[in-house]
Amino acid sequence: MAEKIYIYGCGGHAKVVAATARLCGYEIGGFWEDSDARVGEDFFGSKIIALSDVPRGALIFIAFGDNRMRLQRGIALQDDFRIATIIHPTAQIAEHVKIGRGCYVGALANVDPDVEIGDFCIVNNGSNISHESRLGDACHICGGTQLAGNCGIGKCAMVGIGSCVIEKCKIGDGTIIGAGSTIIADIPSNVVAVGSPAKVIKVANG
Repeated sequence: MAEKIYIYGCGGHAKVVAATARLCGYEIGGFWEDSDARVGEDFFGSKIIALSDVPRGALIFIAFGDNRMRLQRGIALQDDFRIATIIHPTAQIAEHVKIGRGCYVGALANVDPDVEIGDFCIVNNGSNISHESRLGDACHICGGTQLAGNCGIGKCAMVGIGSCVIEKCKIGDGTIIGAGSTIIADIPSNVVAVGSPAKVIKVANG
């Protein structure tokens, strides 16, 4: 019998996670969100349920696109539930890779040797994480992004879709990199940077 997994979130990322979880052989026990207003609705082949309906100790996944929310909810729930990591069957994970709890690794993503990925991260479809890079907790590497070797991505940072980060560059905590940007130098924490080469344009909203 397939193990049940319960998904916290009822948005687009939750659908992606659920589809991948099914490919990995899980049964979706239900979805839930902060409000009980939609309890009982059909959602992506399962039901929206209340948190009280999720058995203590069950396997769960926190499926929020918002990095800080994903991290906060994960920490709040970790003592009562088992936190799953979901890796798409077509992702390539090399030897000597460390992937934390609550992570999602999408279709056709590639993770090279000696990469370390923290808890509650998203490594989205078709992204490439080269050797010895370090990803902080709850960061999001958007689809098609290329990280060269020895890069560092800070806690709760987001690297926008199709961006490129050259070797050894560091991106600070909470920073947002705009889609299609090229990072050729370190970017500080809690800013928004865009362009090719990327330049800081404003402080990130916390």
